[in-house]
Amino acid sequence: MLKQKENAWSFLYWATAAVVLTATTAGLTTPGYAQSGDGDAAGAKYKLSDDGKVLEEYLDSGDEFAVPDGVEEIAPDAFVRGALLTRITLPKSVNVVRPGAFDDCASLTSIDVSTDNPDYRAVDGVLFTKDQKTLLKYPKGRKNERYVVPKGVERIGNEAFEDSSLLASIELPEGLVQIGAYAFYDCSSLTSVAIPTSVAEIEEAAFEGCRALRSVDLPPSLEKIPDSLFEKCSSLTSIVVPKNVASIGNYAFSGCSALKSVVVPEGVSSIARASFENCSALTSVALPKSVASFGRDAFRGCSALESIVIPEGVVKIGDNSFTACGSLRSIAVAKDNPQFSSKDGVLFSKDGKTLLQCPEGMNNEKIDVPVSVEKIGVFAFANCSQIKSIIVPNSVKELGNGAFLNCSSLTSIDVPEGVAEIGTSTFEGCSSLTTVSIPQSVQNISTYAFDKNDVLTIRAPKGSYAEKYAKENGIKFEALE
Repeated sequence: MLKQKENAWSFLYWATAAVVLTATTAGLTTPGYAQSGDGDAAGAKYKLSDDGKVLEEYLDSGDEFAVPDGVEEIAPDAFVRGALLTRITLPKSVNVVRPGAFDDCASLTSIDVSTDNPDYRAVDGVLFTKDQKTLLKYPKGRKNERYVVPKGVERIGNEAFEDSSLLASIELPEGLVQIGAYAFYDCSSLTSVAIPTSVAEIEEAAFEGCRALRSVDLPPSLEKIPDSLFEKCSSLTSIVVPKNVASIGNYAFSGCSALKSVVVPEGVSSIARASFENCSALTSVALPKSVASFGRDAFRGCSALESIVIPEGVVKIGDNSFTACGSLRSIAVAKDNPQFSSKDGVLFSKDGKTLLQCPEGMNNEKIDVPVSVEKIGVFAFANCSQIKSIIVPNSVKELGNGAFLNCSSLTSIDVPEGVAEIGTSTFEGCSSLTTVSIPQSVQNISTYAFDKNDVLTIRAPKGSYAEKYAKENGIKFEALE
């Protein structure tokens, strides 16, 4: 998931809403250059708005800078050239710090604030709101491996510890209520975190990219797992989802390549898009009856997953939910499920008319599609590399795009009479496919239907659309009697 930061520091405006409104509606004209003349930053270059109230850009290369008194707002990207800055001092006049203001300050170790500032304060170089209930920014250049958040803090602000790459341990106080979006984003050395039971809300991507994070205990009051909460936490081995959680967000555990087990409690109703994508160590997952839907790519790339049971409440399974699950040998469905059914480990619609998914790890060399089937679904047999023969009955009238994609051991197949079209990538990557029989009923074949196949012969009635297609695409042709 790409990081979205436009509203990342919205909490900075809570205490100063009236001032922010004035600042954002005032007509700011073309800025000019000014020279600082106070504190340790004397002589430093910077750019102010024409009215002198907005610091728009720091233009120097020093290691310390004191924002001039009278400046009320720090603009987004104000310190885009501040990679060498180690200390920034805010005067009493500053009441708005825009999103991204300190993003490029990789060496920053201290943010200082005038004691007369009514909106912000600094404690040991860390930026807080004046009442010290919200921790706003921990300078990313600090060398500390451990940090204790002071008692009384109720919120960890959006992006507060972002890119603090040396921070290995964080102690959060009881009484903390909220952890903001991207709060610990890319804290690549953070190994564990104990989240207090008082925390009621954790926002999106709070721990995304914490690649050393091995364990985390989620608070029991949590009601949702937000989008990308632990995305790319590649050392996380297990997680227990609290019993009050109702939904698991998009990409919540995507890329957790060491995750071996997940306990999903009764009450979770939805598993969103790519929630467990590329959890390549996950061997099994137990889903409760309450789950009603899987989003697209929900378990895509779970290459160690061997089996899964679709609960009775599931009515929607998104596209590619089990794609690239090379060890998956069986998809079972609860008997009372109203939407889906299973036979011999293969997933079907409830009425048996659509074959939806053959597990990629199924080691059968031959598959007989049941005569009840009328449609082979999109990517239904995709990546089933061990299957050599698939018998498709005459009841089938439709082949979905990519239906047999990358069936690399498939040697021959007969398309049944009644099928009108062979769509995009239907037999793409079937590198062992030597013959395919195509009936007169087929009137359209996609350009890429047989892509990446150099040994194919199309067998079809003379004068048929299939003969024309074969000749136009340089494919060997044999006329059926």
